[in-house]
Amino acid sequence: MRYGLKALPTGLALVDHYGQKPPLTVDYGSPSLRLRQKKISSKGELLIRAVKEKPGARVLDMTAGLGIDALILASYGHHVMMLERSKTVFLLVKDALKRAAQDDELQPVVARLAIHHWDSTSPFLPAKGFDAALVDPMFEEKKKSALPPGNMQMLQAF
Repeated sequence: MRYGLKALPTGLALVDHYGQKPPLTVDYGSPSLRLRQKKISSKGELLIRAVKEKPGARVLDMTAGLGIDALILASYGHHVMMLERSKTVFLLVKDALKRAAQDDELQPVVARLAIHHWDSTSPFLPAKGFDAALVDPMFEEKKKSALPPGNMQMLQAF
């Protein structure tokens, strides 16, 4: 098997056993994400504008992926339930949430996040009563030939 999960000092990682790509970990405390969280506003963040709800809304993220969209929504004050059908990606995000909960700055944000290993195309959802739902497929068909960022290349190949 080319790809697998491995516990690294930085957290759970998706590794390429052929060694062609660096390990993929999810780190909600990365400098770039911390900066993005500090700058969040309903005017500057398209995702916040798309949800059209005041802070505190319950949002269902039906295609969680690495959980970045959910993190941004939770940083704004929303409560987000994430659904992820890939067991591997679910475990990466669950590990990232666990590590982020140990960070004093991130703890209040991740307290507004929950993730479930669930296929959002299932006729039954694990909960009801959401103010908004988010569907953002990870790998849309593109007509451009440019490669996506490194972590997305690895997820697409996985």
